[in-house]
Amino acid sequence: MRQTTCAPAAPAVWDWHNNIGPLLAYYGLPADSNSTLISFSENATWLVERPDTAHKSIIRLSRPGYRSYAQIASELAWIARVRQFVQSTAAGFSTPAVIANRAGEAITRYRDEYGREQYAVMFEFIAGRQPAVTDLRDVFARLGEISALLHRYTVDDLGPAFSRPDWNIEVAIGVEGMWGCWRHNPEVNGDVWRLFARAEEKLRRELGAWGRGTNQWGLIHGDLRQANQLMTPESLYIIDFDDCGFGWYLYELACSLTLIEHQPETPYYVARWIAAYRRIRPLAATDIALIPALVIMRRLLMVGWFATHQHSFEAEIKRLRACFVDDTVELARRYLTDSYLTDLPE
Repeated sequence: MRQTTCAPAAPAVWDWHNNIGPLLAYYGLPADSNSTLISFSENATWLVERPDTAHKSIIRLSRPGYRSYAQIASELAWIARVRQFVQSTAAGFSTPAVIANRAGEAITRYRDEYGREQYAVMFEFIAGRQPAVTDLRDVFARLGEISALLHRYTVDDLGPAFSRPDWNIEVAIGVEGMWGCWRHNPEVNGDVWRLFARAEEKLRRELGAWGRGTNQWGLIHGDLRQANQLMTPESLYIIDFDDCGFGWYLYELACSLTLIEHQPETPYYVARWIAAYRRIRPLAATDIALIPALVIMRRLLMVGWFATHQHSFEAEIKRLRACFVDDTVELARRYLTDSYLTDLPE
């Protein structure tokens, strides 16, 4: 009788985010490289250091089923176009290079010991720091310019195979939202639930009336918060394009305000962003009037995100978890009375 060898039965829980070991050989890295998990959220991000040269690189393991191969390839195609633009102009920002594996592929397909397939991408390591609070007024001015430059790209620029998700209302905060739904957060009940429902009803009405014209809707980074910015003496680096997709251009600003929407300085950040953005792309007063709705949509998205991302170990996330819903209550009340981000400083 012919004998066959099968992979062992996989355990019920897939520890995919720790599956860095089998991947190292694809990049010519020694098996004893020092690998440190530095971020675990939608994906798992590892800092890998060679033992012989101390050379560092970043490897991102994609969460199985979260993004398709075509979507990851589209993300990397946009990164390549952005890097070409930055290198040919004095754009004032950059993004880390994608490093191909030994076969010359930007995306590595590999399997764990049970035969389950994963995707991984290696990025250049940037020795930078996240912006501090004292940096933010200047950083938001730079982010306004960077966002306007990114928003120059369209599907026509990137080809018919370009595939990325939409960041519409249903994807963001619908019952089947991509990152969960605020309604399913156990801290949201009673009066809080009713308040958030009223805020959602208002933002749906306002954004529905605004529409998706070509000046309002297109390709966005989708997660330009502080954790995805790295400052070096030479440049501001934008990282983590994994949430890029199609959405309202001004949703980019809402994403940049993630976790700091409630702070007293926020109106100044918004004003700096708008002024810088307008130097490159037009923004009508009717567009600016929708910023509160977009910021509240992002905030409600994050209320749902907190309920489904207990595993995230970002220090800022852990610190804010306890007070996030309470702070969102205050923002929703101000939004419903038209007193949130409606009187911006000059």
